[in-house]
Amino acid sequence: MAALAVLALAGPASAKGGGGGGGGGGGSGRRPPVSAAPAEPAPAGDMVVSVDWLANVDCIRRMGSPIHNWPVKVRGVFGLNRDRSYSMELNFSGFLMRSWTLSWDGRLGGAPVQTRGAAAELRVGGPHSLRAIFHEPNNDIVWNVDVDESGCRATVNAQLHPGKTVYTLYNGDPQEEFRYQNCPAIRTNAATCTAR
Repeated sequence: MAALAVLALAGPASAKGGGGGGGGGGGSGRRPPVSAAPAEPAPAGDMVVSVDWLANVDCIRRMGSPIHNWPVKVRGVFGLNRDRSYSMELNFSGFLMRSWTLSWDGRLGGAPVQTRGAAAELRVGGPHSLRAIFHEPNNDIVWNVDVDESGCRATVNAQLHPGKTVYTLYNGDPQEEFRYQNCPAIRTNAATCTAR
């Protein structure tokens, strides 16, 4: 599988600070993010991974009643090259009837890249795995992807920062003061992936 060859070339050097299991939350905010460079609208590369995350959220609205068990879908697509550069795109739909897309370029194991919604990074998680982390104000969204001869497997976890009790989710609003939604609960229903 071509994807395995790209992972092998990426090597373990970029795993520094990545944590174990789903524990990517500990590094949030400790490294200065760099500005996002313009990215291609559809990521391409020597290895391309697509992850679909289906979840339900409970959120507090600024006006109106709280919402419970609201379904959301996030698709993450990243293209990784043999020189360790990558492009990534996130598409979010179903969240309070608003959809958004973020795209950026970065370097595997490099400093987080600042996007409109959060600082984002891609790391090596293990011999056959990658970890994408989306650092939001109160939490990290951590995407773990394992690729081997049998296929591709994904897990997605929302991890609160120490001392925080409510998740903040980027909602795509162009106004900075309304950019995040406060959500007491996030429940993952499914996470699937494909790699080539």
